[in-house]
Amino acid sequence: MRLYTRGKRGIWWIDATVAGQRITRSTGTTSRQQAEEFAAGLVNDIWRVRRLGEKPRITFGQAVLHWLAAHPDRRSIEDMKDRLRWLCGHLEHHALPVSADTLNAILMDREGSNATRNRYAAEVSKIHHHAHRQGWIESVPALRRYHEPKPEPQWLSREQADTLLAELPEHLADMAEFSLATGLRESNVRLLRWSQVDTTRRVAWVLSGQAKNGRALSVPLNADAIAVLARLRGRHAVYVFTYQHKNGARSPVRNCSSAAWYKAVKRAKVEGFRWHGLRHTWATWHVMNGTPLPVLQQLGGWSSYSMVLRYAHVAADYAAQFADGSLRDKSATSSEEASCPEMSDDSQHTDVSAENMGWLMGLEPTTTGITIRQPTAKLLNLNDALARKRRKIA
Repeated sequence: MRLYTRGKRGIWWIDATVAGQRITRSTGTTSRQQAEEFAAGLVNDIWRVRRLGEKPRITFGQAVLHWLAAHPDRRSIEDMKDRLRWLCGHLEHHALPVSADTLNAILMDREGSNATRNRYAAEVSKIHHHAHRQGWIESVPALRRYHEPKPEPQWLSREQADTLLAELPEHLADMAEFSLATGLRESNVRLLRWSQVDTTRRVAWVLSGQAKNGRALSVPLNADAIAVLARLRGRHAVYVFTYQHKNGARSPVRNCSSAAWYKAVKRAKVEGFRWHGLRHTWATWHVMNGTPLPVLQQLGGWSSYSMVLRYAHVAADYAAQFADGSLRDKSATSSEEASCPEMSDDSQHTDVSAENMGWLMGLEPTTTGITIRQPTAKLLNLNDALARKRRKIA
C-alpha cells in the first residue's frame, strides 16, 4: 500500500491492491495520520467483503453520488442537490445507515422551520431506500418526522390584488396577473412557451413533464388571461414571460420570488404573502363565485379532492340555502316569509329540487337517477279508495 500527495492542496491518495483488486482513491484529507487511518479502514472493509462475504461499507457521500447518477432527470433535481450538498457537509464520510439520533442532532442545529427539517430528513430517507435496493444495508431505519402546523391558504381580496399588481415591476406584474387568471403554479407560468398556447381556442396546456402530479393539464383562458397574452405577443420567439436586461436582450425569468417581489409585497401592505398565494387566491375567488369544487379540481389540476376542500369554507352563499334545515318549527320561517313578500318570491330562491342535487354534489343532473314527482289528484283519490277497502276488510 502506498500513500502520496497530489495537487497544490496536498491531498493524500491511496494506491493499494487488496484481494486482487487495485484501489486508487483520494482520502480527502491533508493530514497523513488521518489518511493512514482512512486507508487502513478502507483496505479492511474491502478484504472483509471479498473474503468473508460481508456487505460493503458504503458512506453517505458515496450513496448520494450513486443516486444522482441513477436519477439525473428527477423533477426539482436542483433543489434536491442543494439539500444533499448541505447534508454531505455533515455526513459525507458517515457509514450508512444514518441513525435517527445522529440526523436529529444535525438538523436541530440548523436554522429553519420543522417543514424544512422534514425535507432534509426525506432526502436522507431517499438515500437509505436506494442503498437498501442496492443491497448495501439490510433495512431502512425510521427517521423522526417533525410536527408541521397546517397553515391556512393565503389569499387576497380584489382590492389587495390590484394594489399588489400596481407595485410589481412589469415582468412580474404580467406573470402575477396571468396566475390570478389561470391558477397555474409558478414554474408553469415562468416556463410557459408560445407553443403551449392557442388563443384562437382560448386554451393553454401544461405538459406531463411540467405538471406537479405528472399529468398533462388543459387550461381554459378567460378574458383576463387573453389580454395578458395579447400584450406579450411578439416580445420573445419561444417564451411567453421574459425579463428585459439593460442591453435590451430578453430571457426567461429565473425566479419569481425575488427581492423585487418581496419589496412590492411590503409596499402593498400584504407582508408574508408568497407567490403560491396567487394560486390560492384564484381558487378562493372561484369558490366564492359559485364554482363547484369538482370543477375547480379539474381546472386546477389537483389529483386529490382533499386539496380542493381547503377552499370549501368560503362558499358561504352556497351553504346558506340549507341553514333552515335544523329548525324545530319551520312555521316560524313560513310566517316570516309571508310577512316579507320579497322573501316568498320563488325567483329569489335557488332551485334545490332533487333533480338539481346531482349538480350541487358535483355530478351531472342526468346521472343522479333521482326524480321526485308530485302526486296527482287521481293518484290521491285512488289511495283513499284503497284505504277504505282495507278498513272494510279489517
